Amino acid sequence: MAKIKLGSTPKTFKPVTIYVDLPDGSKGDIPLTFRYRTQDEYWEYRDEFFKVVGVERPAGDDPSLPVIAKEARRQAAKHICQAIDSWDLDIELTQDNLCQMFNEIPQSSGAISEAYQSACIQGRLGN
Repeated sequence: MAKIKLGSTPKTFKPVTIYVDLPDGSKGDIPLTFRYRTQDEYWEYRDEFFKVVGVERPAGDDPSLPVIAKEARRQAAKHICQAIDSWDLDIELTQDNLCQMFNEIPQSSGAISEAYQSACIQGRLGN
C-alpha cells in the first residue's frame, strides 16, 4: 500500500473509459486520460466554463438558435479539451474533433464532463 504524501499531485488521473450510447443504438467507448486537478482547481475550472458557456442572444443581433448552439458547443469543446490529457481514438484530440463528437454524439459531452467531475471531486474513475 502506498504511503499518503501531501503536496505532490500527479500530472494525470489513471486512464478511464467513458461509455456512451451512439445514435444508432449501439454502445461506444472513449478511452481517455484526464489531467489531474485538486478540488479547488476543479471548481476554478468549472467557474471559467460557466462564464463562457452561457451563450445568450446578443441584444439587437438576434442570431438564430443553430448559431447559438454551435457557439455553445464550440466553447464546451474548448473547455473540455483542457481537462483531457490524451485519448485512445483513431482521431486526433483537438477542439474541432471534440466539437464534432459533441454534435454527432450528443451524450459524449455530458458523459466526459461527469466523469471528470467525479474524478476531481470524489476521486472516482469509471462509469
